[in-house]
Amino acid sequence: SASFAATGTLSDPSLEGTAQIGTSHIGNLKIDSFSVKAGYEKGIFSLSKVSGKLYNGTFESNGFISLNGEASAPITLNAVLSDMDAKMMASSFGISGMDGQGRMAIHLGGTVGEPVLSADGQVDLTRTLRDTLMHYFVKTNIQMRDQKLKFYGIFNDSTRLDGEVLERGDNWVINRLSLKTGKRVTKLTGRGNWPKNNDAPIDLDIAGSDLILEDIPFLKDQLKDIQGKVSVDVHLTGTRKDPQATLQVDSDEIT
Repeated sequence: SASFAATGTLSDPSLEGTAQIGTSHIGNLKIDSFSVKAGYEKGIFSLSKVSGKLYNGTFESNGFISLNGEASAPITLNAVLSDMDAKMMASSFGISGMDGQGRMAIHLGGTVGEPVLSADGQVDLTRTLRDTLMHYFVKTNIQMRDQKLKFYGIFNDSTRLDGEVLERGDNWVINRLSLKTGKRVTKLTGRGNWPKNNDAPIDLDIAGSDLILEDIPFLKDQLKDIQGKVSVDVHLTGTRKDPQATLQVDSDEIT
């Protein structure tokens, strides 16, 4: 349902309206409910309140954008997503076996011609492995501007993944990757593209050598009784709707 009211003159109108939407999809995201209160006055389109339910959690947003037609027009949008079901989130991207909750705060600023996006998130994850409940705490940060996306992820406050990808047409291309465990920093190599389109094919390889097995999140739990240095090669295929991954681990010095 929707409603709106208009005041002012034809040359300088003021508009205010509300809308409510039921279950809908945006790409892989399933939105259970959505409501918005917005207005327009003197060339400024404002979102005074946006709220809804997503992955059994909630989201709220507000902001504005200048509609003067100039690339230098300012834009501000803030959004907070809380108490999202990590299992439902992961299943949307073809990942299974994880439970937990996640939270994310997103800010979009800059101008229409040069937008700047930043996002901070944290997820508490659990999974059962060999009848043992494993716990993971993941913090993430994303910064995007000038067709360049920088990110990092911190796993259990001990392992940090840093990366930078570049926007190239319809794809994101890896520029650099590194993995830090304690005081040790390992450079990772990446080849291939991550598509923007959900139906476009993924062809991405990520590799690293001389990684200390017991310092690698998730993998060390799968191989709990094995120690040493390994080389890892991850190949991602499929699509964003249905991603597939193969993992190859090699070593001449594990015990």
